[in-house]
Amino acid sequence: MLTLLLASLVANAADLEPPQTVVSVDTTGVLGFATLNVGRMGVIAEHVRGGRHGVTLQAGTIHLHGDPNHLWSFGASAGYRYHLGSATNAPFIGARVALEQGYGRYIWDPTNPDGHAPEANVDLDLRHAALTAHVGYRWNLIGRVDLTYRVGAGLGRTQITAVPSTDTHGDEAVSFAIDRWQRAPIVFDSELSLGVRFGRKP
Repeated sequence: MLTLLLASLVANAADLEPPQTVVSVDTTGVLGFATLNVGRMGVIAEHVRGGRHGVTLQAGTIHLHGDPNHLWSFGASAGYRYHLGSATNAPFIGARVALEQGYGRYIWDPTNPDGHAPEANVDLDLRHAALTAHVGYRWNLIGRVDLTYRVGAGLGRTQITAVPSTDTHGDEAVSFAIDRWQRAPIVFDSELSLGVRFGRKP
């Protein structure tokens, strides 16, 4: 009986995929140049155990580019993914929490007859937190190189303030910046990353 139990444990252990880590470069932040806040430019590290359970850490930057408003943020996120099959060539579901801190500027156009003087430009301070859920898929392209895509949505809280807070045009600048950063109570989140897999033979 003991022999059968040990044999079963060994067989089950053999069925588990060895741990692996995927380090990827996320490119969705380039959409910020079209004033779309749906992802960041940065690096993602995911550690997967048993081929199913993944823990992710991401660090990077978001830049929303477009006159008269420019916003930059630097932040990080942590998350969990459950892979529905193998950790490669299979879908996954997950959730993540993200924290951002940054700055920006609202730039008045002095060439506009209705505009303000250049000294009316408003500096901004930005803080943001979000909790999102997502679905995605990871493909093995070749060897240890993987392509990962995910899309998700959730709740976010954005705080943008004018610096100094007594700026005459601060309210208009803040209202415009918040609309650019988070256009609705629901925030969107995506990833399109190219990564290298470590710790498991392809």
